Amino acid sequence: MTRTATRNAGFACVVLAAASVVIAPLNALARMRTEDGRADFENPLAHWWAAPASDAAGGLLDWGPPDTVYETYGKFYVVAVLAVLACALAVRSRRPATVRGSERWGWRVTLASYVLLACAIFFTYWVANVDLVHLAVTMPALLLNAVGQTMLGIGLLRSGFRPRLTGWVLALSFPLSQVLVMVSTQALGVWPMLLAWGVAGWSLVAEPVPEREQLA
Repeated sequence: MTRTATRNAGFACVVLAAASVVIAPLNALARMRTEDGRADFENPLAHWWAAPASDAAGGLLDWGPPDTVYETYGKFYVVAVLAVLACALAVRSRRPATVRGSERWGWRVTLASYVLLACAIFFTYWVANVDLVHLAVTMPALLLNAVGQTMLGIGLLRSGFRPRLTGWVLALSFPLSQVLVMVSTQALGVWPMLLAWGVAGWSLVAEPVPEREQLA
């Protein structure tokens, strides 16, 4: 992958990670207004911030039926995961070809989980939210994601990868995600992943483009 391509992938991930700061909470609040998400709103760990945030959001949440609003904001995650996948591939292209141990298997499992996760989100929010997709695709994707990111984060930390924050967040992504889900919905559980690759993406953007590529 050329330096220009890696920069573009990194920039896309930075933009989507920044957008998630606004869209992810809106998606969480929108779910809490649906019949299935009412329990999340009544959860004391979430209600303390969700109630005032829902009032403040106003027209951003009531421009359509609750399910429509929720599914519309959810479509964002397909683009976000694809940006994460592109950034991860860009970072992998910059790593040595012979990485070993937890990093080697971490890359394999993590990249596969991102592909499955993108497919699961696409079917859930763009086609139909059916239990079969959740059981057959979403759950395996989340399991692979938890295992893969943890292994990859540990491997990157051991190898001295920079920025270090990416390795730490990936290594701790599962407990961080669970805490965020406990105080909201699954929507905020993607924040650690987006943070990790957003930081990595910024490091790719900051790399200079070789003169030969600038003139190409």
